Amino acid sequence: MKRFILLVLSVLYTSLTFSQTVASDFSADDCNGISHSLYTEMDEGKVIVIAWVMPCFSCLAPALAAYTAVENFESSHPGQVKYYLVDDYANTSCSSLSSWANSNGLGESDAIISSSSVNMSDYGIPGMPKIIVVGCSGHKVYYNMNYTANGIETAISEALSDCNFVSINDFDNSFNFSLFPNPSQDIITVSYSIIKSSKVINIDVLNVTGEMVLNLLDVIPNSGLGEFQFNTDRLSDGLYFLRMQTNVGTKTVKFSVAH
Repeated sequence: MKRFILLVLSVLYTSLTFSQTVASDFSADDCNGISHSLYTEMDEGKVIVIAWVMPCFSCLAPALAAYTAVENFESSHPGQVKYYLVDDYANTSCSSLSSWANSNGLGESDAIISSSSVNMSDYGIPGMPKIIVVGCSGHKVYYNMNYTANGIETAISEALSDCNFVSINDFDNSFNFSLFPNPSQDIITVSYSIIKSSKVINIDVLNVTGEMVLNLLDVIPNSGLGEFQFNTDRLSDGLYFLRMQTNVGTKTVKFSVAH
């Protein structure tokens, strides 16, 4: 009997440890009706900061500190760190949650979600707020704290490093690219410069919500100087981002389409 109890405790401990170190996947629509799949975003190399709130006054300071930390990475790692503001038990309406976020400086979160699919209990004891940092294709949990956001910048930096995303200041000389004309009516020409140690692994076009709308795998360039073209006929008028990912990091260039 004693051996059985020890075995059960061991299983429970292992389960708890696993839930604390590996992110739980979810698919959920945010309050704007945009669908988010956690593993899909992490497999693209994104780092996701999730803050569960009641919402309440005591939740605000840590949630806002985490939001500010994400914003601070935008200039050095554009589009690579996302902030999700989530209702704790999905019992707050989207309108109320969004109103609270807008009133407290969190209205520009990458996603505001009230869905039971985003389960705070997967990460141990609930807290107000509970804040986690998850990222990369390994779906690793880098940070899991209640009531505070202390040290979250270090966790985000570690996740970005594991995702092979470094500051744009650290790899500005490894590759560069530009595009013209901008705005474009049809054909865009991309000029690039890539040193031999940098290998391009993906090129795609994102819309303003960060969704991939066009993949350019068939035009991935070799190292050196060169250019390639792509047609914007499948894109509606509006703002887009061309993203080039290499083995050392990612760069994006903004462009617009006006047919």
